[in-house]
Amino acid sequence: MRIAPRELVSFTGAGGKTTAMFRLAQELAAAGWHVVTTSTTRIFSTQTRLAPCHLRLDQLTYLPFELTAALAIHRHVLITGPTDDIEDKAPGVPIDTVEAISRLPGVDAVLVEADGARMRPLKAPAAHEPVVPASTTLLVPVVGLDVLGEPLTEAHVHRPARVAALTGLAAGETISAEAIAALLGHEQGGLKGCPPGARVVPLLNKLDRLSPDQREAVTAQIAQRLLRQTPAISDVLMGAVATPVPVVEAVGRVAGVILAAGAAQRLGRLKQLLPWQDTTLLNHVIRQALASSSLDPIIVVLGCQAEIIRPTLAPFGTRIRVVTNPAWAEGQSTSVHAAIHALGTHEAPVAAAVFLLADQPDVTPALVDALVARHRTTLAPLVVPYYQEQRGNPVLFDRRTFGDLLAVTGDVGGRPLLHTYANELSIVACKQPAPRDIDTAADLEMPPSPTPLAGGTDRMMRSIT
Repeated sequence: MRIAPRELVSFTGAGGKTTAMFRLAQELAAAGWHVVTTSTTRIFSTQTRLAPCHLRLDQLTYLPFELTAALAIHRHVLITGPTDDIEDKAPGVPIDTVEAISRLPGVDAVLVEADGARMRPLKAPAAHEPVVPASTTLLVPVVGLDVLGEPLTEAHVHRPARVAALTGLAAGETISAEAIAALLGHEQGGLKGCPPGARVVPLLNKLDRLSPDQREAVTAQIAQRLLRQTPAISDVLMGAVATPVPVVEAVGRVAGVILAAGAAQRLGRLKQLLPWQDTTLLNHVIRQALASSSLDPIIVVLGCQAEIIRPTLAPFGTRIRVVTNPAWAEGQSTSVHAAIHALGTHEAPVAAAVFLLADQPDVTPALVDALVARHRTTLAPLVVPYYQEQRGNPVLFDRRTFGDLLAVTGDVGGRPLLHTYANELSIVACKQPAPRDIDTAADLEMPPSPTPLAGGTDRMMRSIT
């Protein structure tokens, strides 16, 4: 979830909100944070026992003092209203109280269950739901994937008539991945109550209930669709929060950045426009990027003789974004800076960027997709291909490295970060030699270097944090 200090996280939807909230609180407390969990609706009394310390508003004399004292001992404190013995539920906390708690010094994060679902795996909110605090910085709509393939009935869905209205499904019809995506991305569904500027990270829970083929469909039909159609969504998490590995995959937008600003001094002519197959060298690399199933957006950074190169990119239309780097002569780092700044103005946030070089035509879409797949399961700061034990290109950079990339100077690109994050690299191994660089006329005559994948080191994501 890329939790930052002072976050106010609101969980909505169905299918594991409470479990996800307490799992996140447990992880943050274990990392030394002081965390408050609470609810603006109602929470089962049995679930209140998941917190190491439970404070009820009707039992408190001075909340700031008693909360601070409890956090110093337990790190994680649950706050609710008084217990309702009739339904064995604890009432929620007023929104203004939640807001006040989030502003208290010493509270590192506030996690809120802001919706009820009557223990169903899927729901659509009624007019009065969800109850999301206005200062929420991260909204997490939750769905239980065990609802896939079930009929749209009260037995499986809370407020099925609302779900039908928002998804187009008929009563009793089978619930599909497309319908779940439509609901999560709807302003009156998963996005309802989202404050302006808040990040949205849907959580697709109970992934362990699906077969491997169903998991692939979830990625393609729910996660990718949400990212394509809903700019407010920054990432989509998939996992099973009640298991030892709560998050298996984090799917976010990954940009493709093609660096094509150089003067090709060694070759003595404009490298980007060299004939290659049935097109130019640069256009071939752009085609390869577009053929990847993982890259969006795709940015091409031009510099030297940009006015000559730009018209040759017209056939790609709006499928690419062309950025001109006027400082290209100062080194490759300036093109990296231009790309990072362009990503900062993109309409939707990106999780990472794969940097491709315009003079490496042998990089395949399969390799790019393998880098992205590795990043989804590790969130490593860098994902690097190794060719016969030799590090090479292209390299994927997670968005947490973008600030470091902006600090690099000279003609080195992102190479210094390989040392900065040496202990956190994730590797994709390839059987063949590294793709060739086209630097001389002789390079144009060399046979291509295919890069079949040989697996590589992989790490499951260890937390929801």
